[in-house]
Amino acid sequence: MTEAYQVYRMLADAWDLPYGEARTVLLEGALRAAEDLRDPKLVVQARLDLTRAYQHGGEPVKAFATFTRNLAAYDAEPGSFEERQVRGLLWQFKWIMASIRRFPEIPLRRALDALDDMERRYRQAGGLLHAVYAARCGMARHLGDDEGLAEWFHRWHVQPRDDLSDCQACDIGARASVLACLGRDEEAVALAAPVVSGTFTCSSQPQGILTAMLTIYLRTSRLEEAAEAHRKAYRLCQGDLASLDDLGEHLAFCARTGNEARGLEILQRELPLLDRPPSPGHAQPFMVGAALVLRRLEETGHGGLTVLRGGREAPVPELRAAMEAGAREIAARFDARNGTDVHTRRLEADLAAPPLTRRLPLLPGDA
Repeated sequence: MTEAYQVYRMLADAWDLPYGEARTVLLEGALRAAEDLRDPKLVVQARLDLTRAYQHGGEPVKAFATFTRNLAAYDAEPGSFEERQVRGLLWQFKWIMASIRRFPEIPLRRALDALDDMERRYRQAGGLLHAVYAARCGMARHLGDDEGLAEWFHRWHVQPRDDLSDCQACDIGARASVLACLGRDEEAVALAAPVVSGTFTCSSQPQGILTAMLTIYLRTSRLEEAAEAHRKAYRLCQGDLASLDDLGEHLAFCARTGNEARGLEILQRELPLLDRPPSPGHAQPFMVGAALVLRRLEETGHGGLTVLRGGREAPVPELRAAMEAGAREIAARFDARNGTDVHTRRLEADLAAPPLTRRLPLLPGDA
């Protein structure tokens, strides 16, 4: 058995593992072994697989290094990449752009330059711009550029899909989320229907779109759909570090539907994940959801409760203050990076959000 075969065996074994520490550690070992062998194609493949593991395993900051090294290797010697590896590298550019928006320490100029570089490379690959327009739409939304959001969403919507487009399920989910941001809730509901019903699925769906639809269903008085979306989506993302932001949305949903007890249960279960957040952009929505649950507990006369955190029982008011302060600090960092006050304004609106219904039963017969 050759040493190269052993590395390929490690890569294959990693595919059979769920995303998380075991898979990541195995791939890190495979990359070290491939580098020792000085096998360019094997090194490239190990980096591609490790980038994926970091991205989906809740460590996107580590994906920057493996992705950037592959990008530099391709620019230095394109012939060292197989065609499928080139496609894989371009595919991962989408993840990198999404992650860049989640780290306020990355300068805005660098983020915008990376977006331009993505478009340049996608054009060179044959003018495959569907995913590029989606990324530009995401950046406009992040920056609070309403005019740009509408323009890039239109281009994304009318541009034909190509082989670098996200899967149907994820693409629909992302577009439905933007429609809601544009105040087009009914269109979002209609667009999301095939993913919600299970016609289109993937490893990230339907839990991603069901989470995104929680507030939309409430705003459009689809209360049963909202309760079902919460039940299904939370079951699929429970305990998943990479879904920390989505877990925050479920906390906020509980707070705004009179389900503070359910929210407290989720908060106590998921709070340890906040000790190692994938990014500031993941941590902030969780902190907001937690703060809303804790505020509602205080408002309903349960402020004397405690929540276990870091080996001690934290009083509800104390933990709420910590969550609000943490969320405000992250928003301020994003605003400093972007030169706006968009994130602070959004945050304060979220923290002040009132209940959307007195109490929404989450289970049939629950009253």
